[in-house]
Amino acid sequence: MQKIIGDYSAFIANINSGLEKCGISNNELAMCDHICYRVETEARYQEMVVTIGKLAQKIDETIVSGRLITTFEFDEPLQVAGWSISCLELPQPKPGSPYTEGLEHAEFVTITSLAKFRACHSDLPFNDKGMDKTINPELGLKHAGISVKFHEQPLGAVVRIEQRLKLNN
Repeated sequence: MQKIIGDYSAFIANINSGLEKCGISNNELAMCDHICYRVETEARYQEMVVTIGKLAQKIDETIVSGRLITTFEFDEPLQVAGWSISCLELPQPKPGSPYTEGLEHAEFVTITSLAKFRACHSDLPFNDKGMDKTINPELGLKHAGISVKFHEQPLGAVVRIEQRLKLNN
């Protein structure tokens, strides 16, 4: 996987360092459930869906904020820097929102509710744009050289819940 998405070990080591600088302890986090890999073009997105799909199971492809996001689940979670990361998120690029290709953010499941987690870190500049999500609200944080999100349920479980809800509607 490292040949495809780059040095995820260094990426997660940087995330861990940034969390520490923010005063967030690994003991407050149940898991790092997924990492996000961004691409610059539609052609590269299609290429990466196929390439990653050879090494991980594609469990979802859904439209979020006007563009596709594909979720992959690793057959063997990535074991890195104290975390067992089970999923990778690959967003289709949004027109007018350019990203450099590479690992962009990591997402963590909190031990406590997001409200309690946020209250414990009231000094941090959280982005609460994702708090209005019906399933699995999230807090974003871009600070101390990292980009992370926090939520209460792992992505794989959320994908399966959403799929079941679609089947029942």
